[in-house]
Amino acid sequence: MAKYENNKVTNAEVASLKRRVSSAPREAKLGRWYAARHSSSLQRDQNNGYHWQYLKGEGNLHCTCGLVISGDELLPLHYPNADLNLHPLQLIAGHRNLPSCEGESVALIVRYTPIDNVGNWVWTAFCQVCGDHVKEVPLADAKDFVSGHNQSCAWPEIPKGKIQ
Repeated sequence: MAKYENNKVTNAEVASLKRRVSSAPREAKLGRWYAARHSSSLQRDQNNGYHWQYLKGEGNLHCTCGLVISGDELLPLHYPNADLNLHPLQLIAGHRNLPSCEGESVALIVRYTPIDNVGNWVWTAFCQVCGDHVKEVPLADAKDFVSGHNQSCAWPEIPKGKIQ
């Protein structure tokens, strides 16, 4: 069974961590800098809608959306219609919408790839319900794909009382 953690990173949290780096004694700066960098990166990935395993610990896999899967769970996987070389966490249903970390998302942004040395990227997304995907498109197009599939595709309703 999927669990969720509240891992939504706010601007105030990132700003506070950066202030702690500035005000830290020299011997504590590096550790606080890593904490600030981790939170800033997680916030960036959440804002971009990028689902990936950003933490692994105590046998659990943690997605950027707050989904936590126990490493010993046997869960059905949902595959795209093409080989996108995805991590198993990205194939498991139950992800939350990003950047809000609320509601359920059936379409996910699952990869980004640099296309030059000045910070331009292309993005890949797929729908867990219909298997459709977009590969290496601008972020706006990947977000439109996710939004469209979250509106048009949905998990089939499971009749109440049926054993799974």
